[in-house]
Amino acid sequence: MREITIDELRRELPISEWLKWARETLAEQEATDEGKQYMRFNRSNKDAAKPFREEVMPTLRFAERQFARRDLLVTFPVDDGPADALIRSPTSSDYVPIQVTCDWTYEDEQDLRLMHQQGWSPMRVFSIEEVSALIASRIAAKAAHSSEDTWLLVHINDERWPPEELQGVIAQAKAPAVGSFAATFLVGSSDEKRICELLNGTAIVP
Repeated sequence: MREITIDELRRELPISEWLKWARETLAEQEATDEGKQYMRFNRSNKDAAKPFREEVMPTLRFAERQFARRDLLVTFPVDDGPADALIRSPTSSDYVPIQVTCDWTYEDEQDLRLMHQQGWSPMRVFSIEEVSALIASRIAAKAAHSSEDTWLLVHINDERWPPEELQGVIAQAKAPAVGSFAATFLVGSSDEKRICELLNGTAIVP
């Protein structure tokens, strides 16, 4: 099994190249039990599995959906600094800093561990109120480290959401998003639903 390295994430590549690399990397890891465990549960600071899950994939999903016709450049500092990702136009030297937060909980990780070990788990479905409260708490936690030029991506695990619940969650997520960041987005993990919703602010990459 090949581990992902920090240096790989610190490259600056166009979105299209990042997506190709990320999909190939995921397919390679998901092909073995060892790879699946590494990608899902590794939290070591010595390699890039955790930032790949929690920073790279959310940013790439966002960039692919929000800027479908622009092959912007992206890099991931992985340095415990204020930006989880930096994005810019190929014609500009000015980066837009992005912070990423996820709705992942301890219970979600326990469910995933059961799924990995047993092949199934009693995955529970969250209510609109629970999801909205979790999103609001993530935004509030990140707001303490925001700046006027930073964007926030709130990455949500929407595979278990009924489609009719989405608009209710988005409506309730807009209030806590006001005022903290230059732009705040809700980004879904599902490639079928392709959620990418601007909750507040203005998002322009010059």
